[in-house]
Amino acid sequence: MKFFSALLLSLAMTPTAFVGASPLEDLASPDQSVRDKAATVQRTIFKSTPESKWIPVVERIKKGLSKKDVRNILLQFKVTEEGGASGGGSYSNSFRLDDDWVLTCWFTNKDDILFELKLSPSLKAVGASLPDRDFTGRWVTYFPNGNKSYESDLKKGKNIGEFIAYYPNGSKCFIQHYTEKGIDGADTGYHPSGKIAYTGQHKDGKQAGTWTWYDESGKISSTRTYPEK
Repeated sequence: MKFFSALLLSLAMTPTAFVGASPLEDLASPDQSVRDKAATVQRTIFKSTPESKWIPVVERIKKGLSKKDVRNILLQFKVTEEGGASGGGSYSNSFRLDDDWVLTCWFTNKDDILFELKLSPSLKAVGASLPDRDFTGRWVTYFPNGNKSYESDLKKGKNIGEFIAYYPNGSKCFIQHYTEKGIDGADTGYHPSGKIAYTGQHKDGKQAGTWTWYDESGKISSTRTYPEK
């Protein structure tokens, strides 16, 4: 009995680090090597939430409902809003259902009535806090599936040089460049397929020159010159 009591006391005094975090939790570690190792594991064990989990919920949300009614349905499932965009007499709101799925709803500006909705896979990146404000070194964060989400070199906590953002499938989303003064130089965006989505330049932290956007076929869809007059 004394041995058993001593064992319990020993376990109670053991630091929580003894238990060890899961690979998914380790993706949020401030230690880059820990995140890298966790990402390697996640790439082999990750399983996304099946779409079938959310289809019955989405089917409850009918076109013609008010935004308030839509929210009341979704709040039962502890979803979070992620903002949206507006234009042409309507606006969108995105609701994150979980780390794998987002429901985007479009409402009329006039009376906040739902007229369109779409359930989409959208893997949420895992954030990680810097070990200290003046951190200098390689900094990579990951998606839960183990693929990179952001990659850059930091100098005293600031992006210096190339900054790369990725899609959950592992392809590049955009590449930007930074100096001590902030974003500066070429900016190139990509479609999830890997084809170029846009090209442009930044100067002293602002968009400069002619920016060009492309569709999946490589055809120019629009251009804009900065600064705008």
